Amino acid sequence: MHLKSRNSGAHKVPDDNNPKFHPGSWNANADIFFIEQPTGGGFSASFPTHFSIEHYRRSCCL
Repeated sequence: MHLKSRNSGAHKVPDDNNPKFHPGSWNANADIFFIEQPTGGGFSASFPTHFSIEHYRRSCCL
């Protein structure tokens, strides 16, 4: 997902973490923000059978 989202949207975020306008964007009328959820987060309707505390530790401490 990282490589696909790197050139999407009307803005780029270079290494200095200051968003810059991306003149070659595919859409000039919308912005897309990719928000990553921690493991086990989000809206789930079933019991998480494959979730462990180790998954949580890996996701929050990258």
